[in-house]
Amino acid sequence: MKTKTSLLITILLFISTLLAYSQLTYTQLAYQDDVKSQYFTYNQTTKEYEIKYGGKNGSVIKHSNRGGQFKPIEGISAAYIEFEDDWEGGTFKEYGFLDSNNKIIIPLKYKRVENFRNGVTLATIDGKNFELIDKAGEQVKAFTAENAFTLGANYIVVKKDKQFSLIDRSGKFVSVSKYEDISAPSSLSNLVRVKYQNKYGFIDGSWQEVIPLIYQNAEHFKDGFAGVSTEYEKWGFINETGKVVVPCQYQNVDSFYEGLATVQQDELWGYIDTTGKVVIPIKFLDASYFNNGKAPVRSTDNVNYIINRNGDRIN
Repeated sequence: MKTKTSLLITILLFISTLLAYSQLTYTQLAYQDDVKSQYFTYNQTTKEYEIKYGGKNGSVIKHSNRGGQFKPIEGISAAYIEFEDDWEGGTFKEYGFLDSNNKIIIPLKYKRVENFRNGVTLATIDGKNFELIDKAGEQVKAFTAENAFTLGANYIVVKKDKQFSLIDRSGKFVSVSKYEDISAPSSLSNLVRVKYQNKYGFIDGSWQEVIPLIYQNAEHFKDGFAGVSTEYEKWGFINETGKVVVPCQYQNVDSFYEGLATVQQDELWGYIDTTGKVVIPIKFLDASYFNNGKAPVRSTDNVNYIINRNGDRIN
């Protein structure tokens, strides 16, 4: 798969991120963490979130004008505070959980959390030490791993010593996986990419193989389609039933955005629709994905410009 970088795409993503934050900002929050001697609050004067060491009257060491809240699952919302850390340098996020009244019931202290399923969730402070916690914030199970993530409603996948294992949501061991690699599921599909004996396929949240492991390579599903390649390194697309919707005939492909995907043939790029029809000719030296009906491209004479969904230059 192709990795594309462009100033325009970076700007568009930045703008969309800002818009997302503006829709998810808290009105007021405060909590005291006596263990860390931290006090977290929203400053109405500066319009920033603050974390202080030494309690309510301590010095501010972290601050941000952004906060976030996700869709409630089982009556609880995952939430985060994004802040600038003056001591460590850089921008960070800390996650926790709110009840239906936006009251913090599990402190915002985790590096990563997942939504509650069957009364428990997976959280980690540092990406190595993981916890299964219940809705009261009580620890159900703790373990160290290279990575861990939820799979469907019932399972947690744990990677340790380069091996994947399966536990249930009570923390009980279920089995050791045969797979050489398992990709963490995304919010874009219920199917998870797996690898065994150097072939790729997909499993669902019940640990069932729903698309055979027959591909030389495969990408994650997006908008119902995944790029896959054959042993001859030709790329095409399958849908979530495993049906080939675009034959493996291209030198390279990228994911569908707004119903169009970029494909490469003879070192040039163009666009196909979800039926596999070429709708914008394969004639560009470079081409990126569509965002709000526009896409940046580069012609064979190295001119960068923007096209619409008809392939017309609009700048």
